[in-house]
Amino acid sequence: MSTFYVTAVRYTTNGSYISHLMVHVPESEKGRLKKGVIMTKNDVITLLKQKNTLTTAVYNYTGGFWSRGSDIGIVVVNNIEYLRTDPDKTSRDNLANLLLIDEIR
Repeated sequence: MSTFYVTAVRYTTNGSYISHLMVHVPESEKGRLKKGVIMTKNDVITLLKQKNTLTTAVYNYTGGFWSRGSDIGIVVVNNIEYLRTDPDKTSRDNLANLLLIDEIR
């Protein structure tokens, strides 16, 4: 089991659901992250089902390091899996306030 950090997302063309996530592994305990890999939402769900931990990462611009954000989990609504930091039963993905992948590439 490992810990992965999510720093950015990409939404479907209609903007309703997350399609991809920028996923990183920590480089050290000093707040650095290795270069991210773009993964599909289904691949991230598989990581979670394999008992890995995924959390958002928040950049501290003043200190110049990444901090652990909120844990990411899976919520199933009407047999559809959604990624959520807030485990309510809303039928949408909830990783708002993350960067957009296409804006940082």
